[in-house]
Amino acid sequence: TYAPPAAEARLRTLQQKMQQMYAAGSFAAARDAAQECRNIALSHFGPDHPVSASSVNNLALMHKSLGQDERATELYREALSLYRMSVGEVHRSTATVACNLALLLRDTAARSAAGGEIDREKNPVQSTADTAAALAEARTLLEGAVAARLQVLGPPHPEVALARSQLASILRVQGDLTGASELLERAVEHLDASHFAAEATQGTDATKTARLGALLAGALNSLALLRKQQARLAEAEPLYLRASALYDGCVGELSSDAIVCRHNMAELALARGDEAAARHLQQDIMRRVEAAEGVEGAT
Repeated sequence: TYAPPAAEARLRTLQQKMQQMYAAGSFAAARDAAQECRNIALSHFGPDHPVSASSVNNLALMHKSLGQDERATELYREALSLYRMSVGEVHRSTATVACNLALLLRDTAARSAAGGEIDREKNPVQSTADTAAALAEARTLLEGAVAARLQVLGPPHPEVALARSQLASILRVQGDLTGASELLERAVEHLDASHFAAEATQGTDATKTARLGALLAGALNSLALLRKQQARLAEAEPLYLRASALYDGCVGELSSDAIVCRHNMAELALARGDEAAARHLQQDIMRRVEAAEGVEGAT
């Protein structure tokens, strides 16, 4: 029987440990395992190998999970460079890391602009110019990811739709509401078709169907947020209603996504002057939050 080199066997063991620790929420232990994976991969495979790039991407995720955004950003940049070197620009893995980096840049810029809670030692505050530059870089990365996924996977693929939704979130912040709307409408159209096909095809894995439903719900929720920003409130409501039903059915009514969607619905009700509907939704949100906390306490 084949016996892999000691370095590869050690990598597999560490990857399993990292995944287990991450799933358990033990992010520091997962980061330590990921750090050793990165060191072994770079030493054993060299920098121009996708295993090395993957190990750096995993390490970036662990730092992100610990709230260490600055270090995570550095590592995502490293992983992107390694993937470009090993598999090229037009590749699913390269596009995925580009999306990871873009979303971290977007979220860090959003927290800085909003004055949210940021660990000043781990993540220095950005200036207005830095925030604009981060959003511009995120936009460029996501435009590249959309183009790469279109070339590799084709327009109807869910990963293309997801990248379009993510790009739309950047355009919306930058004030390009028309561009964001076009991207989200196309994303919803393709995800709707993929989800319908999965539901209609006998024998489709239920997990895949649920994942597609959750992606569709996210795109619908984003489009509803945009419609609210455009003051097209009547159009936003049915989008939220469908997103909420999909979240409840695909990821559960106690999930954070489902609860956030209900919060968005309550905000829309207030914007429309329907205080009774807003109160009803807020009561439902409290019920869900308390139930979710009870589930967490029981585990």
